[in-house]
Amino acid sequence: MKVSKGTCNSVRVGLDSGAHSIYLKFFAKKGGIDRYDRADFSYTDEPEFKKYLQDYINFLLDNEEILDLYVNLDIIGNPEKTWEIQKYIESYGLKPLPVFHFGEDFKWLYKYLDEYDYIGLGGLGQDISKNKWISMFGDPCFTIICPPPTYMPRVKVHGFAVTSPDMLVRYPWASVDSTSWVMYGKYGIILVPKKEQGKFDYTKSPICVGVSRRSPKMSIDGIHFLSMPPTFQIAVQEYLEEKGFIIGDSTFKEVSTDYVLQENENWCDRKRTPYVVESIIERGVCNDHKQRDHVNLMYFLDLERSFPQWPWPWKAKKLHRLC
Repeated sequence: MKVSKGTCNSVRVGLDSGAHSIYLKFFAKKGGIDRYDRADFSYTDEPEFKKYLQDYINFLLDNEEILDLYVNLDIIGNPEKTWEIQKYIESYGLKPLPVFHFGEDFKWLYKYLDEYDYIGLGGLGQDISKNKWISMFGDPCFTIICPPPTYMPRVKVHGFAVTSPDMLVRYPWASVDSTSWVMYGKYGIILVPKKEQGKFDYTKSPICVGVSRRSPKMSIDGIHFLSMPPTFQIAVQEYLEEKGFIIGDSTFKEVSTDYVLQENENWCDRKRTPYVVESIIERGVCNDHKQRDHVNLMYFLDLERSFPQWPWPWKAKKLHRLC
């Protein structure tokens, strides 16, 4: 399938291969997550997989001119097969981004560094905690990628499933991708940068503020906006006002199962009876997930603007507990 160039002429386009979905469909089912040594990778010889790979290659050939970056169909947990597929795709004249994954022998990282100027690091989306990924993979990788005496990155690095602010500011990424930023808003959270000497400090992890009136964490001190000290509430409100938003307000009521929603009402709970309806008094981030998404997107754009121009030097630093 060929995509019209006119639809992508004003943005940079990156394309993932779907390797993680294949990992979940085949590898996790046959070998079990984190059991690389017992996994059965024979599915890579099956017609379904071979067709997927060939369809992916054909799509790349049809659309390479509009793609700034496209990823190898890496076989998570099998670096030998990943390398084989990398070279197979390259045999078509294509240049897919190679990927080195958590749990693989570091000899493969050195191998990629010898041949490529842009690589990907993966593993965060595979039931691996951020602290574990950093201490056992991220820091060791970037120690190799950013050697002394300059500590400048030898290659560009793409981070898969990386939009956690902690991770973004820790390493000199050239690019990252993830859909997790959308999940903040979905779960009723907005990201608010901390302030140092009256200025927002994007080098520090933001405050994750629960704002949804539906949140089960409303009663936990310091986590939800309503349970924060007044000084914190004022700071959150000032940040929202600066970005053109407000907290908003809602009330809730129990209704019968045959209730018909009125204007400015949302279903809150229809799993139990009586049903619960949210009535919006003033629309804001507490009752509008699109507004939360907008606020969080603005945070990440500001975070990106706060970074120095790539590349910049990197040295390992103390690992703190990440939320």
